[in-house]
Amino acid sequence: MKKAISLVLLLIILQVSMITVYAKKEKQANYPIADFDIMIPLTKAKAELLSKISIFNELERDVARQEFTWELVNYMPEDENYVFSPISIKIALAMTANGGDGETKEEILKALGIDDLDSFNEYTERLMRDYSEKEAVELSIANSVWLNSDYDRSVDFKDSFRNTVKDYYQADVTKVNSYNAVNEINSWVDNKTKGKITELISDSDFLACLVNATYFKGEWAVEFNESDTKKAEFTDRNGKKTELDFINTQGRLNYYEDSSVQIVRLPYKDKGISMYIAIPANPADRQLNLEENIEKMERIKVDVSLPKFKTEFSTSLVDALLQMGIISGFDPAKADFNNMFTNSNAYISSVIHKAYINVDESGTEAAAVTGIIMENSAIVADECVKFNANRPFIYFIRDDKNGEILFIGEYAYGN
Repeated sequence: MKKAISLVLLLIILQVSMITVYAKKEKQANYPIADFDIMIPLTKAKAELLSKISIFNELERDVARQEFTWELVNYMPEDENYVFSPISIKIALAMTANGGDGETKEEILKALGIDDLDSFNEYTERLMRDYSEKEAVELSIANSVWLNSDYDRSVDFKDSFRNTVKDYYQADVTKVNSYNAVNEINSWVDNKTKGKITELISDSDFLACLVNATYFKGEWAVEFNESDTKKAEFTDRNGKKTELDFINTQGRLNYYEDSSVQIVRLPYKDKGISMYIAIPANPADRQLNLEENIEKMERIKVDVSLPKFKTEFSTSLVDALLQMGIISGFDPAKADFNNMFTNSNAYISSVIHKAYINVDESGTEAAAVTGIIMENSAIVADECVKFNANRPFIYFIRDDKNGEILFIGEYAYGN
């Protein structure tokens, strides 16, 4: 569980070749030497939680190892900067799994590395409560579930599913229609991400939408002084050099180095949350046993220099999740979400993930949103209905918001 506490499940995945870090036993520098706290405090509440929860060993396997995170890294682009929030994706999929059954549910849980969904539900409820009570940093996880009543009026959420996502995920469960769905969902996303992500969906052609929004804002334990920010060259993966603003500090930090990687820990004011920065010796290397190496870190004097940067990233996760074994949930003929809906042959039509991060002298602000879009396979038909207005017809123009008919007419004679 040490790994889970160290990372607190907020693994902000960066393009690790972006950072320059120098570790030396002694170095002359003008930066004030800061003594960053190496210890991550285990509060009384957390200690009691670990001692009482019978799912401790389960969480050690399911959460701390983070196989799901590193598997997703393999599907991230190599030709651009990226950022994503594993915890956002994991929670959105776990909510979806609560509505699944049979093979559909099993595939989602296997991909997530979750053996016991009830235990994970309990863990998520405690995690969200713990995050909401933090004072030194701002960290929030919000969930919502939306049903488009215009898509299929015979369908509703089952009470059992509604109660689960409300009780364990504090999810807002809301009915929308084709007119207001886009605005309502995007407004919710905008609000929960503090304006960093303003749009998740662009049309209302869906039965249901399950959404997670994760937001983080934290100041460094010891800030990088703006007066120490200097221009320096950054060499990208292709060897191209660009002059950027680099922030600088020197202090005693947790650090690890071997022939394949350098890693440094930069704690935030909440010492239990940190950014870990890794520089691979081979810029193309993405699997660096980072969590294992974190256990080997030692506190030494480190002279840190890294560029100020901001990344905005958007991607579809469908192909990645299919490769990771979530197959039947995307298949209109095989998907089984009978535990979610009262009357529906629903399937997952898309999984959207958007993320934002900004790193500067004061700290980090990051936001992410995951949207799981579901449609009804009953609506999908192989046959195409023919509509040929080759005989007299009536037409009218209607305000769908209030029902007012603006124009009406009949076309009965060709001219």
